Amino acid sequence: VTLMISTFENFELLLKQVKYYARSAVVSRILVTWHNMQVKPPPNTRIGHVIVQFLTFREDTLNNRFNPSWQVTTNAVLILDDDVRVHLHDIDLMFEVWRKYPANIVTLTPRWFGISPGNIYTYLRNNQDPRRNPHSGGDFLFPSP
Repeated sequence: VTLMISTFENFELLLKQVKYYARSAVVSRILVTWHNMQVKPPPNTRIGHVIVQFLTFREDTLNNRFNPSWQVTTNAVLILDDDVRVHLHDIDLMFEVWRKYPANIVTLTPRWFGISPGNIYTYLRNNQDPRRNPHSGGDFLFPSP
């Protein structure tokens, strides 16, 4: 699995996320789409068995993570935002589902519920107001032939 993470300026969080995801048995490469045009990205590196590469672009757009890249060397690509943490067991499960249905996109939406004042159940996403983050938390994709 190639993991693609987009980031702009939360470098401390990015470092934590990269180290965390490098512990996954199914992730072999992490590609960071670097969106801060004012800051040079760190050098490419390796953490354990995982290669970590930083991709820069001429234009800053969130669509950069969907651009074809020769650095994607696996059949499966997991795309995550830098502020989403998916349990490693869930990544394994997503990968297994994707392997059974490789022509499909496998997605997750990290949601949980909480009780607001007045004992009203509400859905939460990434510890924020759910209306602020309507996109999915992660998608397993596959490169086209």
